[in-house]
Amino acid sequence: MWVVYSYVRKNLEFKASYDALTGLANRHSYERTIETEIERSNRYKTKFSLIIYDVDYFKKINDTYGHESGDKILIELSNLIKKQKNQPCFKSDWG
Repeated sequence: MWVVYSYVRKNLEFKASYDALTGLANRHSYERTIETEIERSNRYKTKFSLIIYDVDYFKKINDTYGHESGDKILIELSNLIKKQKNQPCFKSDWG
């Protein structure tokens, strides 16, 4: 029973923290992580970087080519972001 509970809990935590389409951490995870990183930076007097990507006119892409095409674009962009080997590196999807 404990094994099932543990599996279900981990599965729910993953679903609550990651976007199902892109596989990137979601906004909630981002907000938790950025808060932790700011606190760590302040505590240890270190710097950190934040890179934000934005897809201009994404609504127009969805409206013109459909949501399925928009989803494919998001998946491909997410895959490119996930391939980056910068470690430690937190990658998320703002939504």
